Amino acid sequence: MAVSYTSLKCDSCGGTLEHNRERRVWVCLYCGGEMVREENYDGQFSIKWVARQALLSVAERDMKVAEAHLVECSKIDPLYVGTTIARLAHSVVAMSMAHGPEAQRRLTTQISEYYAALKKTPLTPGSDEDNFYESLGSSDAYGVLALVFDTVGDEEREKFVVALIDPASVYSGSAARDMVGYSLSEGNFALVDELVNSPAELDCDFLFGQLLGRYPDSERKPANISRVVSGIKGTEAACAVLDDYLLSTSDCLATRLAITRASFGAGIRPGINACLNSLLPLCSLESEAKEVFEMACGGRLTDEDVARVVTHCAASARANFAVLGLEVLKASGQFVSPSQSSIVVVLSRTDLTVNEKTAVLSQLCSSGQPDRFRQSVISVYLREGAPHPDRAALVGYLVGTVDSLNPVFVEDYLMHFTADGESKSVIVDALLSKNVNANTLKRALSNYLAASPDGPDVTQGVIGVFARRGLVSADIDVVSLVCRANDIARALATIRSMKASGWQPGPRSLDSYLIACAKGTPYAPELSSELYSQDSTISSEAFSTYVLRCVEADATKPQWVRALAARAGGRAGSINCRIGHLDRVVGCTLLQAYLLTAPDPEPVAQAVLQELDEVGGAAQLAVAVTDASGTKAIKFKKYVAANKTALSAAAIKYCDTHGLTGGFF
Repeated sequence: MAVSYTSLKCDSCGGTLEHNRERRVWVCLYCGGEMVREENYDGQFSIKWVARQALLSVAERDMKVAEAHLVECSKIDPLYVGTTIARLAHSVVAMSMAHGPEAQRRLTTQISEYYAALKKTPLTPGSDEDNFYESLGSSDAYGVLALVFDTVGDEEREKFVVALIDPASVYSGSAARDMVGYSLSEGNFALVDELVNSPAELDCDFLFGQLLGRYPDSERKPANISRVVSGIKGTEAACAVLDDYLLSTSDCLATRLAITRASFGAGIRPGINACLNSLLPLCSLESEAKEVFEMACGGRLTDEDVARVVTHCAASARANFAVLGLEVLKASGQFVSPSQSSIVVVLSRTDLTVNEKTAVLSQLCSSGQPDRFRQSVISVYLREGAPHPDRAALVGYLVGTVDSLNPVFVEDYLMHFTADGESKSVIVDALLSKNVNANTLKRALSNYLAASPDGPDVTQGVIGVFARRGLVSADIDVVSLVCRANDIARALATIRSMKASGWQPGPRSLDSYLIACAKGTPYAPELSSELYSQDSTISSEAFSTYVLRCVEADATKPQWVRALAARAGGRAGSINCRIGHLDRVVGCTLLQAYLLTAPDPEPVAQAVLQELDEVGGAAQLAVAVTDASGTKAIKFKKYVAANKTALSAAAIKYCDTHGLTGGFF
């Protein structure tokens, strides 16, 4: 091995000398001149041998034997350069092994003293130091000296001894370990490659971590790891080292996979997190992903490990990788029982198409989960507040996987979730496709009609679905339901939607609405028209409510009075009423009540009075007046006379015409 040594100069031209070990000469790189090196056996051979043995013991970390050789060196020749070098090497290595500040201080002083003594004589061709290095002939010794000179910062001597190292002649495991660590620090990766393949008994546990963390990404890295993993003794610790590497490295996928493959073959199994978070995201081929999953699932998995794989497949993996991972997991003999949340995660993902989601779900839910579990998944998914464009299609898929469906889920979805907008009717249709109890569904529809959280268009769509399923019938009390919200516009839209879906108002529908108006529901002529039918029946209470409370500003009211009176039966104008009038309660006929409290404009009021008169209104009967003094019967004519100023113009005119004013009582 040729050694270029810049501090050695040619005697002829001053050029740099290169040492040829085979010929044992120094050759000038410029003029070609040679300096022959002669070995003088002057009695120093024994001291060289002892110093060499001391260095070899230091390389082996056999410090007690090294100390014994150093004692012998001191006896033979304490000033010999080989003795100084051996002492320096012993102190530097001992320093790396020292415990406690006192020992470190002592060794630091020794290192300074020994190195100062060595530097007094420069390293030149033919010098005692040069002859000593030549006599060592041991790569193990050169390796430990490289570390020593690196430690003291002597770059000149460091380069010199490094050039003398022959990796194929390294036999000490400690020396190999030291030289690998040194070579990695120096970036001499070619030397690392040779050392890893040297005949030395390698410290594979140490080298595994060093190569993973400090060797650059290249084709040689997996090859070196393959050489090392076969000799690892602490596989559990090595697993942790491998995981740390995978989760922190920037190496390419090919390198990571090759290293993980080699480690796995030696019983060093990568952790679930490392496989899923370091390897799988970089995979582009199914063959790569399959290998990663096989390594992740290749050992004995805990329930937590299985859950991690399932969760990753559900939440993060690409669809084809997720299906592949679940297949590998099941093939490994693991019992896969997905949680509801993992299934809903798949359903809620925005990076997958409907077909991709159903493919993952088909694999995820192929373990024969009970019908109740599947129904519960539907319920949980329906409760998801965020809108999902593909929810209708997915609900259809989910419904197809169950034998039946709890109607409570339907009502819960109807009443509380609006995120799906116009898709709500499609989802409701899918939910109703199962043979759910019809009576329960009718009740759900009734509640929905009473308090629909949706806009008119969505509500109409939902009603249409119920109608097509034959779940809208006359026995649903639509009127009382839509009137609960006191929202006439919504009530009108709902009624019209119901009628468009085939529902027809029943005989009591209009009656129910008018009675609701007596209890505070706003009155709307349009709604009355929608609820009116040829078979409508009107109770006395409903007719009285309409006459006395429902104000209309045109000729419609007299017409309605006539029409409703015909369905109220008998003498509708004489229906008994109790009204509040001027801080009193008056018991009277409907005609009398209207005269006292007519709410309509004068032209309308006059026409209504005429209609009431024609349907048997009795205005002459005495009225029962209750005030603070009690209840007493008073002739209506007398009561009108006493309170004429409180009457409307239409009432006064009617009373004048019908002899209810003036004269004796």
